[in-house]
Formats: sequence, C-alpha cells, structure tokens
Amino acid sequence: MRMRGGSVQLQGFYRAVYRTIREGELAANLSSFAINLKFKISTTFAGKLLLENVVCDAEVRVVDVQLVPKLHDLVDEGLRTALDEHTSVVISVPYLQKFPEDKSKMVYIYITEFVLNSFLKKLDTFGNTALLLSAVPEFDGLLQLNCSENLECMGDFLQDAEPYQFDSGTMLLKMRSPAVATLRDGFMLLDLNLKVTVSYVQDGVDVNVLEFDWLLTVRINNAFLNEHLVSKDEAVRITNATLSLVELKMSGVTPYVEMVPNFTEHLQRLIVSRRKALEKLLTEQCSLITVIPDTAYEAVSRTGAFRNRTMLIATDMEWTPEHFSLFS
Repeated sequence: MRMRGGSVQLQGFYRAVYRTIREGELAANLSSFAINLKFKISTTFAGKLLLENVVCDAEVRVVDVQLVPKLHDLVDEGLRTALDEHTSVVISVPYLQKFPEDKSKMVYIYITEFVLNSFLKKLDTFGNTALLLSAVPEFDGLLQLNCSENLECMGDFLQDAEPYQFDSGTMLLKMRSPAVATLRDGFMLLDLNLKVTVSYVQDGVDVNVLEFDWLLTVRINNAFLNEHLVSKDEAVRITNATLSLVELKMSGVTPYVEMVPNFTEHLQRLIVSRRKALEKLLTEQCSLITVIPDTAYEAVSRTGAFRNRTMLIATDMEWTPEHFSLFS
C-alpha cells in the first residue's frame, strides 16, 4: 500500500509562548507526505496466515504552523526559524540514498538495507554456519583444564575436571538467527545472534559441559568495505582495514555439569578480554569472501560506501564495442 500527497490538520491551544502571549490557538498543517507500507502474507503448513517482511516508511516534507493571535515580530521570527529547523529534519530516513555527485564512476549499484537483510536471511537458510573458536590460541588457552597461577581457564570453573581428556576442549560457535545489518553514513552495524557450545572428550565421546548465547555487534566501516572489494586498481585499496566489536554480551548460560559458584561473571570477563582476538578472527573470515566474477562486463576498479540505509558499490569498466548492447 502506497500513499502520497494528502494533508493532515492539527488543532490545539498554546499557553505562555516565550512569556509574551498567554493563550491562543494553534493550527498545524502537514502536507506532501509519503507513506510506503509493504508486507507479505504467507500460509504455514498448519493452515495459518503468517505476516512477514513488514516494511513501513514515512516522510513529511512540509509543515505549516500558524499561531493565533500572532506574536511580536521579533519573537515570531525566532519561533519561525526554530520551526523551519524542525521542518528540514526527515522523520523517517529514505530507504535509498542517491547523491547527485554519483557520476565519477560508470556503473553504480545501490543496495538498500531491506534488500541486504533479505539476502542475509536467505543466506541463513542455505546451511548451518559454524566456526571453531578453539582453533584460535587465545580461546584454546581458555579451554585448558590445568590452569597456571597467572592464567584462568575452564579448569577453574569445573567442580570436577578429572573425567575429561586433557587438551580435548572445543568451543563451537553457531548462528542462532540470521544476521541483521544496519546501514549508516560511513559504516554498517552487523548484529550476530550466536550460540556457543563448550565440550570435552570423556571416554572417547564428546560431552557438552556448557552452552551460552552470544550477541555481537560488529562495526564495518568504508575502509574495510573498499579493502575487500578486491579492486584491480591497487590505488584505491586501503591496507590494514579491520572490523571492530562495539558490543559483546553473553546471556542464557546453561551448564550441563557442576560448576563453581559465580562462574558466569568470571567467564564473561575472560571472554571480553579476548575481544581483539575475536575481531582478528572475524576479519580473517570476512577476508575469505570472494567477489562474484564479472560476467556482463569486466570491471576495472570498485569502490564502496555505506550511507543511511544504503550500500553503494561503484565500478569502472573496460569499454569495448561489444558492451553497447548491454546498455542500449
């Protein structure tokens, strides 16, 4: 459902405006607004209707406020200036950001926040994404059963570590739900809802001793995006671009064996202390992502940028007569 144009009128009263007018009437007209509502209704296997993929955007472009009786000229001008500032603020950010200066490259691809999240949701259905954290030395040290005096580890939290095979601990990370992206000017925030399982070998069998939920918020900036666009033009590449973790929360801790009291607080502290190692691991995993090969045309260089609710990828291309048919 889309709705454009129209007007809304608000009426009310004001009192003691700038200590000049004690009472009066207020009339506000909102016009040139746009409402964009999209939703999808599907049927489940049980025969029930399911409402999903709801997107609602709203924008008010003109706000006209009238005060009766009119204020003194100086006061009225100040109030008008303040109202003009509010009028210029977009209530709901447009779902696509295109700028007039997008002309330096030959091809521009605009990916909205909704489209990106739809892709991440579809990607989650292709299979279980798992990552072995215990392969990282910093987390492998956390799983040790024999702890040194200067290094805390899981052996300090287990009431009885004897049944488990030495140096057999594993920490497996899996996605609980699809990643959610939030696009802003200059960066993207990626929310990851994860489940972590800690296990040890007992009598030749892997035994789960602990599970917990992990909420990570990863910040990806323009520099990282450009670094990993694998551009053929080395001049646009930026080296040493990394991810950063802006939030790391642990919840839903479920022990399956006897633990020492208050072990959750200690475990949270030890995991947070390994933030840099986790950032490095996530950076390495993202570096393994390859760009889709060029099929329609051969790209010379790629640059990217994050904008409010929009990801932009711009490319140049090797122009040959065969390409005329692609853009006719």
